[in-house]
Amino acid sequence: MKRIIIYSVLIFLSACVDVVNGSKIPNVHFRYSVDLYQDQFLRAPGNYRIYPNIGYKGLIVYNLDGNIFYAYDLACTYKDGIHEISTGTKGSEPIIECKHCGSIFNLINAGAPVEAPATYPLKQYTCSKSNMSVWITN
Repeated sequence: MKRIIIYSVLIFLSACVDVVNGSKIPNVHFRYSVDLYQDQFLRAPGNYRIYPNIGYKGLIVYNLDGNIFYAYDLACTYKDGIHEISTGTKGSEPIIECKHCGSIFNLINAGAPVEAPATYPLKQYTCSKSNMSVWITN
């Protein structure tokens, strides 16, 4: 009986972390809206905006072409999200870098790491555009 209780508790605790592609970034539920009438910077293709205090370590929203938007958590996937990504795009490429470990992630390739030490992509959130609003959900 003790073993069943212990196993049940372990299963419950392990379900509290969302494991996507091996990353252990916690799953934080939210629904956030960006009004593109007010945010003219994000309205332009190729631009991004960082929103602190949304998601686990913050949120970055990237405008690919005016209709397609990508959103990722700012938690670096190296060492399970201990550090948040602290810089924006690098050069003309849509990539962001973690200043703590040096990992670089591609914003249009599902947040995939392009330079180590991270091996897992950024946690991606669902984006949908309706008129001049972008909805980001998890």
